[in-house]
Amino acid sequence: MAWVGEVLVTSLAQAITASIRAVCNLRGEVAFKPLGSLPNDGKVIDDTRKYD
Repeated sequence: MAWVGEVLVTSLAQAITASIRAVCNLRGEVAFKPLGSLPNDGKVIDDTRKYD
């Protein structure tokens, strides 16, 4: 697959959005962001359930 700039990114985002909506039955949007552009807010999901 050749890289065609924004066209490839846009169609990939649309395909992922359609898949999320079809499989998960959720509405959502996909946006690609540059590496390192998301804030490191320190929030971590910690699963503390016990499986005894």
